[in-house]
This record gives sequence, C-alpha cells and structure tokens, in this order.
Amino acid sequence: MHHKILCLCVGWALCLALLLPQPLRALEVAEKEAAPPPDDNYTLPNAPITDRVVNVHTAATTRKGALTLVIDHRAHKTFLSGKDAWFDYLGLDAAGMKIGLGLRYGILDFLDAGLYRLSSGRDDFDVYEFDVKARFLQQDDHWFNAALRTGFTWFVRPGVRDTMGFYSQLLVDHRFFRCLKIGTGLAFHTASANDEKRLSDESVSAAVLAHLEWRPIRQFSIGAELAANVAGYASRYPDFAFSARFLTYRHAFALVVANTQYMSADGITTNSWRHWDELVFGFQILREFTIVK
Repeated sequence: MHHKILCLCVGWALCLALLLPQPLRALEVAEKEAAPPPDDNYTLPNAPITDRVVNVHTAATTRKGALTLVIDHRAHKTFLSGKDAWFDYLGLDAAGMKIGLGLRYGILDFLDAGLYRLSSGRDDFDVYEFDVKARFLQQDDHWFNAALRTGFTWFVRPGVRDTMGFYSQLLVDHRFFRCLKIGTGLAFHTASANDEKRLSDESVSAAVLAHLEWRPIRQFSIGAELAANVAGYASRYPDFAFSARFLTYRHAFALVVANTQYMSADGITTNSWRHWDELVFGFQILREFTIVK
C-alpha cells in the first residue's frame, strides 16, 4: 500500500507545482521584497505567519504565494524524571519520539493547503495528513477571524491494510491591542487516535479548542492551548500545551511543553492519559519562503 502513499504525495506535489509559476532560484529575491501585512505579524516586518499556537490551528492562513515548512519534535518520555532527565536530554534522547514534517502553501489571501507527516513513535502506524483551510471572516470587517479547515488522514502500517479518516475544524479568534490573540474552535475526526486507543473503542472524537498567544515584544511570543474532548472516544485529561516562540526574518523557533505527543488532527481530539507530572518537551521550527510575489 505504500505505492499509494507515494502516488498521492507525488500528485499533491504536482498540484503545488502548478501553483508555483516562478522558479525556486528567485525565492530569496522575492522574500526580501515581500512583507506580511501588520495585522498578520503584530507589526514585525517579514516575520512568518504562524497558523498554529502549538498543535491547534488558528484562523490565520499562509500568505498568498508563500510556502511554509514546519518541523516538529515531541519526546515520549517526560522531562520530569529526576536525574534521568539530564541524561535523556529532557526526553529527546529516549525512545518513542514523534517527528512531524509539514508544508503549507498560500493559494489565495484567504485560502491555503497543506500536508503533514507524523512519525509513529510508540504507535504501529505513521500518519499522513492533507487539508485545506479557508478563512471566511476577517477581523477588520466582522470583529473576529473565522476559518474552516477540512481534510483527511491516512494511517500507514507496514504489512497491514491502510486506513483513512476525515476531519473538520471550525476556528475563530480575535486580536486585542495588536499583541494578544485569543481563540476557540470545534474539531471533529472520524478516526481519532492516541496511544491508549484500541480497535474496539469508538472511532470518532470531537473536541472544543481554546488558545491564546501574547507577544510582549515583536520578536517573542508566549502561547497556550487546550483541546478538551466533548464527544466520542477520549482519554482522561484534556490536551494542553505551552510554547515560547522566537521570531526572526521569515523564521520561527518554539520551545514546547505539553501533555501529549500528538500533533495531527486525529490526535488533538482524544485527550491524553498524561497529567501535570507526565509533561513532555519538544520544539518546533518554522521557515517561510516566498514563491510567488
């Protein structure tokens, strides 16, 4: 079944290629001439547009003509393990780490598309996620931003038939005083997953989302998010995460503390078995490239 994944990824890449008329060798020239609107970057010139606080998406979409690369790492072993935390590099050296790799492309000012791969970690399967996000309300005209994100998840396990699930998210947020963003949303997945779920459990899950991001200075932000299950399969504790993000020219780096390893749409609706004494450490790297001016 892996050839299906390969064909799908190649097809997705070809679709993106059709939207990228400028050659990649002109990328850096276009970057230097472009700057995101102040409303999308809290007035920091040429900062990347970050459409996730940690794992939860906001109503923001990637700038038109821009390609965003995101790399996520999340440890399995808690960093609250006493003396072992130093030797395990806060859990990143221990087994079971999850790695996420994603791309998003801004098709229009209000529309983008993305793909995301999440490694198996302790699970038996890898996750491939494909989605489209459309912003249909903007704060300048309607007091708040609102977007609909929808797509499908492909679960791949060697030697076993692949499975799929579909998801949809309604995302709403508002920026106060140009430095504080507060948002909420609803998320639904037909084939949710986490490391406690079994085949006999209910397949669907739904969650309420909440997040805030405070940027005290233009080059730094602090974020917090919550995803609490309200229907379908769920573990005991709501997912939560905190981030400290550093922003420079078209680049962002975030340190993350969370009670879940799961960063894709299927995982944020299921809650987590981890509580405050089982927090894990991770980080996120984001790089934005201007492909079409």
